[in-house]
Amino acid sequence: QPAPSSRPTGWVQLDMEDPFMLDNRRYFVIGAPSSLRVLIVGDTLKSFPLFAAFGSVENSPWRPIVLRLPQALTFDDIDSADVIVLNEVGVMTPPLKALCTDRSSGNKAIIVSPAMDPGATSFTIDLLRTLDAREKASFFSSDKPLFPVLYDTVSWLWKGFPRLKETGAALYRYAWPLPGSALLGINNHKPLATSMVDAAGRSWVFFAAPMGITESNNLCRTGMFVPLLDRIARFALELVDREVEEWVAGLPRRNPFLRSHSSAIVEDALNKRIAQWDNQAQVLFNEPGLYKIRPRGAPPYWVAVNADSQEIALRYATPGVNEGRKS
Repeated sequence: QPAPSSRPTGWVQLDMEDPFMLDNRRYFVIGAPSSLRVLIVGDTLKSFPLFAAFGSVENSPWRPIVLRLPQALTFDDIDSADVIVLNEVGVMTPPLKALCTDRSSGNKAIIVSPAMDPGATSFTIDLLRTLDAREKASFFSSDKPLFPVLYDTVSWLWKGFPRLKETGAALYRYAWPLPGSALLGINNHKPLATSMVDAAGRSWVFFAAPMGITESNNLCRTGMFVPLLDRIARFALELVDREVEEWVAGLPRRNPFLRSHSSAIVEDALNKRIAQWDNQAQVLFNEPGLYKIRPRGAPPYWVAVNADSQEIALRYATPGVNEGRKS
């Protein structure tokens, strides 16, 4: 009841058990830590631009930033990190194997910057096979310099970037194909960065080229390098614990090939062609079942389309017996 005063005052009392205990722990904790630990795994010299980039973002949550050689990496390093950057890693150490194959270290946002040295590429290939058996990455070279291309400058991810093309960059070697949805492109219509959430809830971002000091590109020397890493890391954290998107019959979804300059043929379980996905904004399946997606220039894969749960509610009743009838 308000007290008699020129300024309204009063009190509120909850006379029942808290109906939403989760908010006490996750949303409204006074003095909750706001820093996010970044772990960079890779060669000290090659990875230093990544270390410096995260540290140069003003008013950012990236604290502390730890740089570790793969051989010196410990399970505690993995467990305590929020964002993990694997930069040109060429050896699968026990902590990295645990990170990639099980959930013992908890869900993480993981950014993969592949190695281009012939003796170290197997780590990237094995990692992609572990996460997505459909993809078998290969490494390609270009005689002329390629450069990054943004798909827009108005979305949350890329808002504020001054232009769609970073023509000051020179990219001569890249990996393709990569799993997940394209976030950033190359001017030859291949993705430079993709993202996916695996079945365990880990968030992955894959770059097609090294992001540290390398002879194959000069990305770490361009003006977009620091804001690019900052945005990508924040985006990856947003996807942690997000459930893998499910195909539901009759419900449209974003076309996975939108703005990718690619297309795909869609076939049913009997190999009958039912659709072609080009650059339309949304696509859908009319009926539940198994469907084969045949992307142009990439291996085909299957998707399972489920029925809408609201349309398949089952109600059970005990059958009645007519007492007037005799068997």
